Amino acid sequence: METIKEIKDSVVMFRTHEDVVKARGSIKEASRKWWVASAQKVLSADYAFAIIDDIVRGVYKVKGYNDESDDGSCYPGFKGIRKAFDFEEAPASVKENYLNKALPVEFQNWGQNPIRYNF
Repeated sequence: METIKEIKDSVVMFRTHEDVVKARGSIKEASRKWWVASAQKVLSADYAFAIIDDIVRGVYKVKGYNDESDDGSCYPGFKGIRKAFDFEEAPASVKENYLNKALPVEFQNWGQNPIRYNF
């Protein structure tokens, strides 16, 4: 597995798991919602990474967010706290730098926080 040598863009990383991908139907859906995060900080990132087992499985541009769901999928009692981010696919030129590559060692120690920033 190739390792990313340097993350040159400002990036927010959302750590998720295969079981969440299966439950939500896609890596995009598993990584874009329902996070307790600063919308302002997430929106200031150039890109968002979907991370599974320290490997970048999705690269997206964050276009916006909401804290409500029409389908009731937000956790009860967390309206206004948890956010769903609106993602669109990053350009191919960006994805080729990161997609399906391992994170650099300095970004592999997450502790218990599922969100990480490089800025």
